[in-house]
Amino acid sequence: MRRSWNPIISVVATLVVGAGCAVFGFLVGVTVGAEPGQPGDTARPAAGEALPSLGAADRSQRTDEQTARANAAANSTSTAEPARSRGAAGGPAKPPVDARAPVVVDTAAIAAILGKRVGADVSAERLAQAESRARSIRENSLRTADSAESAAAWQVASEIEKERAFTADAARGGTLDMLRKLDASPVRAFDLVGSRSRFDERFVRHAQGSVTDGSAPLVPPNTVRPPLTDGAIVRFPGGLHTWRASSLGRDGEFPKDVVFEGAGMDLTMVRLEGFRPSAAVDVLTFRDLTIDCGGSALIDARTEPVVLLLERCRVIGFDGDEMLSVAKGAFHAIDSRFEAGWEAPPGHGTLFDVSSVLARFDRCTFAGPFKSVFDDERGATYVFADCRFESMARGFAKVAAAPPECARFERCTVTEIETDDSSHAFDVTSLFPILFAEPPASTVVSGVGGGVVPTDVLALTVVFPAGAHKLGLSIARFQGDLVITGQGRDTTLVRVDSSLNARRVFWRDVAIDGEGSDPCPSRTAYISFERCRFVAYDTGSGGSTAVDFRSDGAVRLVDCRFDAGYGRSPTHGTALSVSRAPTRADRCVFAMQGGVAVDGSSNVVLADCTISGIDATRAAWLRSEKSGVVLLRTSIEVAPPDATRGLKPRPLSEINASWGDGRR
Repeated sequence: MRRSWNPIISVVATLVVGAGCAVFGFLVGVTVGAEPGQPGDTARPAAGEALPSLGAADRSQRTDEQTARANAAANSTSTAEPARSRGAAGGPAKPPVDARAPVVVDTAAIAAILGKRVGADVSAERLAQAESRARSIRENSLRTADSAESAAAWQVASEIEKERAFTADAARGGTLDMLRKLDASPVRAFDLVGSRSRFDERFVRHAQGSVTDGSAPLVPPNTVRPPLTDGAIVRFPGGLHTWRASSLGRDGEFPKDVVFEGAGMDLTMVRLEGFRPSAAVDVLTFRDLTIDCGGSALIDARTEPVVLLLERCRVIGFDGDEMLSVAKGAFHAIDSRFEAGWEAPPGHGTLFDVSSVLARFDRCTFAGPFKSVFDDERGATYVFADCRFESMARGFAKVAAAPPECARFERCTVTEIETDDSSHAFDVTSLFPILFAEPPASTVVSGVGGGVVPTDVLALTVVFPAGAHKLGLSIARFQGDLVITGQGRDTTLVRVDSSLNARRVFWRDVAIDGEGSDPCPSRTAYISFERCRFVAYDTGSGGSTAVDFRSDGAVRLVDCRFDAGYGRSPTHGTALSVSRAPTRADRCVFAMQGGVAVDGSSNVVLADCTISGIDATRAAWLRSEKSGVVLLRTSIEVAPPDATRGLKPRPLSEINASWGDGRR
């Protein structure tokens, strides 16, 4: 009996074992061997999991976005195709998916879009090929998206490794040697410039030298100062100073390490002239002062590299050129200001014209608008950290939010002007403590009579009594601070009979007879008019100008009057013509009698002023953004038509009986 059951048992056992193997094989296929996008796909590691060294989180669980893509692939009605293989971690980065492309969902959607775009005149064979091609593109897009995280991480990691390798190799020969190699480097050195502590190491002083007084007596034109030694400190007290740097760097002997130091950016102003080193500069430091570039670049070095450090500085006057014009340089600015509109209308200033530069700004303010704040060259790297950008042109906020490859903006704020016009005037009031501070102890002389004034004094005060007088002193060669003062604008009348060449001119408590010479110097100067009256300047058939200053410098007027009608052509006078000098008038009266209050100037601020006697066309121009004139609480009264027709000159005796008739 036992033998007769053996064949039956054998058959049953075979059936049981076979069924078990089939079930086991099915389970294994579901949980282990499933292709991506099919049930069981969650057991496969996501792309990018092999990057623990980059700080990547464990990606064994899919994100919602990845799950959605997987479900879309699983529900597709396309024909069977080879399973998608994930992009290998560390493989080359794929181009991004065009965000403007239509979202492809399934074959029906593909066919509908193709039918709508190409029409019904396409053959069935060509349409089938197009559908197959569209499905292939869809699959490639999904594959690229799945590997985007790892590809991006590997690409960025590779960039950092290249930056560190370049910095380590190039810096072995020092900062200057590293700058010389920037042009040949394919990397942006953010690993260095982005680190405040590491970048600071490039600006450590190399030498300690003697201290030189930068306020030494004025150097005559075409005279150079003694050369500076390595490590020298040029120290300027409060006030206005000029430094001619043409002797520095002559014959390749530029000092290795020089510091220019003031008493504070609101107390010391230095006008630099001729900073064009022909040799490499290890470290050039400016601190605690305002730098007036005088219409040129702060540094112009087109051959050898320079290293420049600014600490608590204001930089102005570069609008006509660039602030930094170098072939190779390292630049670091800390707690500094860069202000547009001093030399040229705002919107024309350029901070950099470089071939290669490493530049970092910490807690700096940029008062624009500027033409540009960085120059995107191959070897340029810029970092702006905790900076403020004020009065920038429209669109700059977008640039700061999504900067080009050369720049990074970290915790910066941006405010933009509301219009595209560049008439945002420079606020000259911010420099009044420097430009128009009381001169030092002056040599006082009487303005009555003639005589020769000594030219070796730094400040000269000329005092006039009541009455009408001529400034006939021989002061054409005087280059210091000149103060001309009287007993009041209704009491003392002064006519200038010689040209002025002073650095600063202060007119106080006088009436200025415009039939004489110009009360403004013809070269760089800073001119202040306080409690003055301008008369008899409207002379000649073409008219004349009361304040005609077309050189570099600045002009301010406080509590002054422009009274037209006392010259030979009473309807043809112009009060202000200051095309290059920032100008501010506070509490001034412009009684123009048909003349012009401000001509086609720029950078003029009229605050709490009154303008009358101009025609409607000139009034509309003054109020327009194109004028370059900023009106603050200033009223304009338009003259009635024909109000000035047949106007005759008025005698100056209307103001003071001793002044005559004004037609001398």
